[in-house]
Amino acid sequence: MFAFELSTLLLDYSNIIVNTWQIYFIICLLKITNSTY
Repeated sequence: MFAFELSTLLLDYSNIIVNTWQIYFIICLLKITNSTY
């Protein structure tokens, strides 16, 4: 049971990392497009 809880915690953690990375990537793209125009 502890291993199962640990794996779900790791899954949630990786999801948060992916979400924040996507937001960071989108913000960087917006900055690049804004600077070119």
